[in-house]
Amino acid sequence: MVDASESETEPAGLTIDDLAGASKVPSRTIRFYQSKGLLPKPVIRGRVAFYDKAHLERLELIASLQDRGLRIEAIRDLVTRMDRGELDKLIERVEPAPRDIRRFTNEDDERYRHEDRDHRRRSFWRELFD
Repeated sequence: MVDASESETEPAGLTIDDLAGASKVPSRTIRFYQSKGLLPKPVIRGRVAFYDKAHLERLELIASLQDRGLRIEAIRDLVTRMDRGELDKLIERVEPAPRDIRRFTNEDDERYRHEDRDHRRRSFWRELFD
């Protein structure tokens, strides 16, 4: 039997509607992310699922990665590796930029940004996942 004082001090967490309101992500989308393996399973108490701060942070990460052009499958692969603790190994493989990078002029920067943006994005993610 559960002591009443224990249940009062235990944080209730967020219901899916609370999580949707806090994250500005519709509950239907949250369920979709769960079905695709992007979100960890919530804690179930009785017939109610409760979410915590980690779920909210994961939703923010998903939104950020989608804004950068990643598809759901790529995001799932990335968060799966994060959950397994493999991300640290992947980051070590990515070499830091050399210190003697020349300064771009505005014209060079603009050309580099437009011509090479997609190539740089693909190269970065390919390096992470190879």
